[in-house]
Amino acid sequence: MLLMVTDLTRRKLLNYVLATSPRGNCYGIWNSNSRELLEIKPLADVSGAAVINKQWVLNSGSGSIAYVSVTRQSKRNQTSIIWDNHWCSIPAVKI
Repeated sequence: MLLMVTDLTRRKLLNYVLATSPRGNCYGIWNSNSRELLEIKPLADVSGAAVINKQWVLNSGSGSIAYVSVTRQSKRNQTSIIWDNHWCSIPAVKI
């Protein structure tokens, strides 16, 4: 999955591209202006990606959810859910 963040989504993530590689068990972050690879991090069977609260949220087939900020700090939670690559960020609606 390839997730390019533009000004229309979150200003803090402007000009970054995040790509996941389930078979490679990793994800990468690039600067889209310079095309420089900023980092590759391991995450088993990582697939889905979305932007929530000015950070990337990634899921994996092993049940992990990773939250990655533009400063590339990350936090992980382990769940009992086996995620796939079909994630979408949906804004909350007040009823």
